[in-house]
Amino acid sequence: MSDNLNAEENIFLGGQISGKHPVYQDLAQLSSSGFIWWFLKTSRNPEWKKKSAAEKIQDIIYVTGQIEFINNSSELTKLSAIMGDTRKTSSLKGLKDELTARIYKSPQP
Repeated sequence: MSDNLNAEENIFLGGQISGKHPVYQDLAQLSSSGFIWWFLKTSRNPEWKKKSAAEKIQDIIYVTGQIEFINNSSELTKLSAIMGDTRKTSSLKGLKDELTARIYKSPQP
């Protein structure tokens, strides 16, 4: 039971991470090559070229931490980060409307 709950948490975590920070989808796929990919992509950005050396160093430290985080995550977290959050979501209002419709369509006893 505990392993199953842990697996669900890992899957949930990866999907939520890549939903909020899409770069994790790429970093999870690239593993140790993630920094090279990020640097080549970022260094061509005109906005990044305008940054000071200190700001560039901060960006490098930040993405290095992101890469370390994803590389130390479980395989399930990495896979769900790549796939994104694939759980079917529904709003409570939608669920309420659906249940109400079912009630009124069902024959009365």
